[in-house]
Amino acid sequence: MTKELTIQIASREYRLFLQNGFFNPKDENFTATLHKHPYSEIHLFSGGNAEFSCNGTTHRLKDAVCIVPPNTYHAMISRDENVTHIPFLADIEVKEFHCVPLREDFASLITHEHGHCVNTDNYTLLLTYLSVLLAFFLPKNTVRPTEITDPSIQIETFFNLRYSEDLHLQDLATHLHLSERQAERLVIIHTGKTFRDALADTRLTLAKELYENGRMSLYDIAEYIGYRSYTGFWKAAKRRGFVFRKHK
Repeated sequence: MTKELTIQIASREYRLFLQNGFFNPKDENFTATLHKHPYSEIHLFSGGNAEFSCNGTTHRLKDAVCIVPPNTYHAMISRDENVTHIPFLADIEVKEFHCVPLREDFASLITHEHGHCVNTDNYTLLLTYLSVLLAFFLPKNTVRPTEITDPSIQIETFFNLRYSEDLHLQDLATHLHLSERQAERLVIIHTGKTFRDALADTRLTLAKELYENGRMSLYDIAEYIGYRSYTGFWKAAKRRGFVFRKHK
C-alpha cells in the first residue's frame, strides 16, 4: 500500500487504499497473477478492451468500473495497448462481482486527473472521482435526503424562485404548511420585513441588477420581476429608495 484516503458519504466514512501499481501505464508489461485482498477492490478500465477474470469467470470490459468482493480470487488476463487500468481497495462490503459501464469521456477524465495528481500531490479532485466510482456499489439506501426544515432557507428560496408570480401571503403559508399569521411571523423573524416588503425588496434588487446589466428596459424589467403595471413598479422602487440611473 502507498496511499490511504478517507471519504465521507452520508453519515459513514469509507477508507480507500491506493496500491502499489495503482496506476498502470499503457506501455507497461505485466503478468496476470491470480490474487485476492481482505477488502473489496475496485477496478477502472479506460481507453480500450480488457479481459478480467473473477472466480473463474472471464469478463470483457471497455470503459467500465467493476468491484471484486473481499477474499475473492481475480486477475486481469489481457488488455490492449490503449487500456489504462486503475485499481484501488475500499472498505465496502459486497458479496458479488459487479460491473458498471462508464461514458468514455468520464473514464478518460478520471485517468487524466490521476496523472495530474501524481505530479502535483493534490488528490482533492481525484478523491471526488473515486467517490463517484465507490457510490456505484453502495446500497441504494445509503443516502437518504430529508425535508428542509430551516424556515430561513424555505422563505429565501420561495422569494428567489417565485418573485415573478402574482404572490400573496397565502401562497407562502401554503408552501410552509402554516397559517398566514404564522407565515408572516416567520418572514419578520428571518428577514426583518413583512411579507410584502420582503417580496418587493427581492424583486427590486434583481431589477437593479438587470438594469445595470444594460440589456433590458425598465418597462421590460417591471414585467419580468412580477409587477402587473409599470406604475406599481416605479412606486415600489421610489418608496424603498431604489434609484435607476440612466445608462450613458
